[in-house]
Amino acid sequence: MFQQTTRRMTRTAALALALAGLAAPAADAATPVEIQPFGQAHASVIGGYQPGPRIWPWMTALTFSPRVHQGNDFDRQFCGATLVGPRVVLTAAHCVTESDGSLTHADTVQAVLGKDVLSAAGGEHLDVASIVRHPQWNRATLEHDLALVYLVAPSAATPAELIGSGSSVPIGTTLTAMGWGRTTIGDGEQVYSDSLKAVDLPLWSDDDCAAADATWAGAGSYHPDTMLCAGYTEYIDATCKGDSGGPLMLKDSAGVWRLLGVVSWGKPDCDRMGRPSNFAWLGNEDMLAFVRQGIQNVPAPAPAPTPQRPAPAPAPTVPAPTAPVQPRVVTAPPATQSSTDDTAPAVGRILVNPLRVRAGRSFTVSFTASEAARVDVRLRGPQGRGGSGTSYAQSGAQVLRLHARLGSMAMRAGAWRVSLRATDAAGHRSATRTARFVVVR
Repeated sequence: MFQQTTRRMTRTAALALALAGLAAPAADAATPVEIQPFGQAHASVIGGYQPGPRIWPWMTALTFSPRVHQGNDFDRQFCGATLVGPRVVLTAAHCVTESDGSLTHADTVQAVLGKDVLSAAGGEHLDVASIVRHPQWNRATLEHDLALVYLVAPSAATPAELIGSGSSVPIGTTLTAMGWGRTTIGDGEQVYSDSLKAVDLPLWSDDDCAAADATWAGAGSYHPDTMLCAGYTEYIDATCKGDSGGPLMLKDSAGVWRLLGVVSWGKPDCDRMGRPSNFAWLGNEDMLAFVRQGIQNVPAPAPAPTPQRPAPAPAPTVPAPTAPVQPRVVTAPPATQSSTDDTAPAVGRILVNPLRVRAGRSFTVSFTASEAARVDVRLRGPQGRGGSGTSYAQSGAQVLRLHARLGSMAMRAGAWRVSLRATDAAGHRSATRTARFVVVR
């Protein structure tokens, strides 16, 4: 069998489709370089090692905006990202995709730079103007797992250098991934790092990547045109949940750090001995062109609203006497509904606050309802444990306060899901909306 020794830039037939309607990208300014292996990989457990402060100034944490989630940056962080231009951040498409496949609203996301410890003070906090996923992003296969996040203002940090067109990377080259993701494996307690951590991983061949992923994800899960993988057969060094969207870097022969990939997917429980971490590969020309085009064509920031002189207030009028209005108290949905109601209620996006809930403590679940309805609440956690209950909602924004306990027992530490489904008085049911959060000790 042919033994692959390098990974090189490739062109796929979909290039014209991916860039349809866009101006041709400028010539690649980066000189192609032959990437040389450097150093020795660390033999630490998942989570790797803690690098020196600010080695990678382009490292970005994607967090929920404080407008929609409380807590510090660590409490609100959900993915990693890389600054690739003053107002452009690169992440994974799945990081900005909701459970129903829709694009995450830009005003719910914030980019944080200049911090190694997320709970510490300081750093840049930049709101997001817009988000664009790769036009060939495939949610089912995770191909083209890239998205560009445009910031409302430029960052003062140094952007990362991209890999140059025509570069080759020898199999076995040490690559470095980084993030604030999970540091434990298996189905037990999930611990996330407040401090930025890095892990060094050797590059695998496409054949080895496909064979390893087929043992648990099925044949055809690895797509060499848009992915690469790296890892160990004898250690469990790997990326994990929360690292998604972060950078995969390497040093070229001139000592320059270059962005080669984006953390994409892997085994859900992160027990990856012999199962590599998978990355979106910028060596694919479609994907590199998407990033370069996005850097060159940054949307202009929205103009500030023009102040307008307020209209003069109308002359006060004296209302005619009326009977006093009694306050309307709703304790349940109306008992009857018009027979003309043939529309099912809708539940808007769910937000859990905080995302990391202390066992036994309270937390809130925010959502919107299109009409007054009964809301069935369901919780599911590790090993199928969970509970359910019922609440009532009016039309508009709603907030439920829940407690991280089931009966008299605190909810077990680990990954949990909360699901909501609304039923109106006519018996019409909404689609089920689900959000994920973590219970910690």
